[in-house]
Amino acid sequence: MSSLRSTVSVLHPEIMMEFFIVVLLSSLPAVGVTVTVTVGDNAILPCYLEPPFNVRTLTVEWKRDGQSIHVWRQGKDYLDPQDENFRGRTSVFHEEMIRGNISLKLTNVTELDAGSYTCFVPKLQSQVRRGFINLTVEPVENGNKESQTGVISK
Repeated sequence: MSSLRSTVSVLHPEIMMEFFIVVLLSSLPAVGVTVTVTVGDNAILPCYLEPPFNVRTLTVEWKRDGQSIHVWRQGKDYLDPQDENFRGRTSVFHEEMIRGNISLKLTNVTELDAGSYTCFVPKLQSQVRRGFINLTVEPVENGNKESQTGVISK
């Protein structure tokens, strides 16, 4: 398993800061991260800025197939444009945002949640402002549900 570091610059109180959006990758960098969970589990879709950078005052957007899944804006969750299929099932780690953690938690995953997700920070002054995560959802086998939350597969 490798990690992708894409250099990103942002103007912050008249200081140019260099940092990275870090996404853990499988052996094929073009594929991005794949997170595999079982139906009914919770999934953590990982996305980080490196070095750690406080994003609490920035806008962070999570999308799936162009649809808004979760938006953090002006220090709070902004869920008005949220796709109704995700209502009440998404959250970001507010306390971790000061360390550049913009990961998304998706609860009670269904097979319909499978697909490609994007984390995006519009105010980053760089060509690289987004990370890509693929969510794979496996059915419950034989009625036994084993938690695979956040398992990153190759």
